[in-house]
Amino acid sequence: MSRFLSNALEIYDPKFRFSIKDLEKKNNHPDHDIKLESEINTRIRNKISELHLDPEDTNKEELYAALKHKLVIDDQKLLKELRNRSAKNINAAANVEDGLVHLLENEFKDVEVFSLKTKIIKQYFKEHPPKNVMKKLDFRSVDSLLKRSHPSLVILAMNALESDTYIKNFYQHYLKLTPTDFENQNIKFVNSPNSKWSSFLNTLSHHNKINYISCYELSSLIILPINNDLKPGQITSITASLIEEINKIRSLSCYIKLSQVNKDFAKSIFNLSSKIPQLEMHLLGSKLSYPLAHKFMNDLKIDINHPLLNKSDLILTKVEDKLCEIVDNFKFWKDNEILAKAEASNVTSLNIQDVAHNLAQDLKIGDASSFFFKKALKNELLKRYINKEDLKNSFNQNSESSLSIAE
Repeated sequence: MSRFLSNALEIYDPKFRFSIKDLEKKNNHPDHDIKLESEINTRIRNKISELHLDPEDTNKEELYAALKHKLVIDDQKLLKELRNRSAKNINAAANVEDGLVHLLENEFKDVEVFSLKTKIIKQYFKEHPPKNVMKKLDFRSVDSLLKRSHPSLVILAMNALESDTYIKNFYQHYLKLTPTDFENQNIKFVNSPNSKWSSFLNTLSHHNKINYISCYELSSLIILPINNDLKPGQITSITASLIEEINKIRSLSCYIKLSQVNKDFAKSIFNLSSKIPQLEMHLLGSKLSYPLAHKFMNDLKIDINHPLLNKSDLILTKVEDKLCEIVDNFKFWKDNEILAKAEASNVTSLNIQDVAHNLAQDLKIGDASSFFFKKALKNELLKRYINKEDLKNSFNQNSESSLSIAE
């Protein structure tokens, strides 16, 4: 593995470098690591020029400051867009949270996913009322609770407030589900429906330091309360994370669709409520998760002719592309996900999610995160060694499959 990639990924384990060498040897030395380094260096120079800096004479401190300054401006544009949407379509309060929900509902209105019918969950709660949830949120009847609350919210509160026995029994009923209990729906974006929920969701958000929670079997994305007094970079970070999570929901919708042919379909749904499925294979020592396999399928433009899938099921949304569609200012960040200036152990990431995080946390360059860049770069490197046919077959089979690296 090249020195640049080793420094950029901060992977100094000889085993990892030997694994890359072994892949190179098995694939007749395509030099994917060297070519990737060359591509990154060229693109980095172009991006530095776009910031009106000299690629030959810009140190890491200058680059870091310029990236943060650029995102401050772009973040304000996104914030204005969300407030305008809220004011025009929701109410005069122009709450950022309402604007964000409206944005996502419109941007992904044509996306269909395979989801558990809400009437299944509602029927269970009618037969087994979640009494602690009703007491905490001041609902006098289960009918009132279900009328005013999306089932994914009730599941969320159930997991936090009900007894272990109640929660165990709830998920045990998933083992009775059949494919006919599912249907094509739009992704549901859920936020606090009323004041009864606001306090509970606020506490959950602050305690766990999270902005959203997904209910994958219901294809629901719960957006937790967002303060209107946001720090620079914060709304960009939240929006980017939500777009990534939408991709995960779409991936797991494919998983549910393909699981219909499995005799243990109900068990697949039961497991999905607590863990992300993985293919039975390893890439450089790590199992390939189903969402990552889906991403590779999308990036490599691999088509699947499967009776249970539509072409649209395989399409995912790149974070930067969607942000560009929302606000034109974000064009600078397009295709930046694997870009960084790496010097020894110092990495200055151009990935918008890293820059947004560092800006929102007001981090100095010595404390700056490059988590999203490293994840994207490692995935890009692995993707270049994958045998497309093996990937296609493994994704298709959706069970105990073995995906190998191209040989």
